[in-house]
Amino acid sequence: MIRIVFVDDEVNVLQAMRRTMHAMRNEWSMEFSSSGAAALEELAKTPADVIVSDMRMPGMDGWQLLTQVKKLYPQMVRLVLSGHADPCSIIRSVGVAHQYLAKPCEHAALKAAISQTHRLKELLSSDRLAQLVGHVGMLPSAPKAFQEILACLQQPTASVAQAAQIIGRDVAMTANVIKLVNSAFFGAPQLITTASRAVAYLGLDTLGALVLGHSAFKSRVTTGIARFSLQRLWQHSLDTAAAARIVALYEKLSPARAEEAFLAGMLHDVGKVVFATRPAAAADDPAAGDPRDGQPPSSS
Repeated sequence: MIRIVFVDDEVNVLQAMRRTMHAMRNEWSMEFSSSGAAALEELAKTPADVIVSDMRMPGMDGWQLLTQVKKLYPQMVRLVLSGHADPCSIIRSVGVAHQYLAKPCEHAALKAAISQTHRLKELLSSDRLAQLVGHVGMLPSAPKAFQEILACLQQPTASVAQAAQIIGRDVAMTANVIKLVNSAFFGAPQLITTASRAVAYLGLDTLGALVLGHSAFKSRVTTGIARFSLQRLWQHSLDTAAAARIVALYEKLSPARAEEAFLAGMLHDVGKVVFATRPAAAADDPAAGDPRDGQPPSSS
């Protein structure tokens, strides 16, 4: 049974949520906390699989709570359910929340989000892997690409096309902008799967806030692996993406499916970066695998 902790400082909201989720009592074990501090106390007694938190709360806000949860329980699925539509707050949540849901959120949508994210977590073959992946915030960009996007956004004549071209060459930036633009906050009418559309939808102001003001992109990466090159890995991913698109078009798939194939190619080796940049303690664990050879970690 999935254990879920709901956190909201408004008592009426918690009571409504309790009533709404009553039908799930045979599938979910649910706790309802009125503050971040109370949620952490509850988790210290009994860890959970999923936490769903409001963003704006007195004392400890949702970002602070999920940051603590990520540190203490990295394997836990972290969702934001909030009606607070401040772009700065939403951007802050990008590195700590797996998904952002906007209030009011229908019961079916919330149930689907919780079930989907929990199923993705179950695809990991061990608790060790779940903890490792749970520590991931923002994927590191190649230093050259990061400097290029910085220089671009600082130019008064910067264009969406220029920014999209730079971001589209970097796996981490592509993943970050696509994750953000498809969140409920931005309300894209349909799934966006390309860097160019994501940048166009976000606009340069929001993109500038991501890169310059909120450190949502980063370029520094520390590894203890002498032969590991983030630049080479990203180039390989870009080459694979281009080949996947060509194959999709050759097979007469639609342009939209071809772009999805391109995105899949871009992200196919992203797990190697997770292993290469894992915490030092995990790096000493031989069961964690070696990102240079692409071998998966042991599931023992």
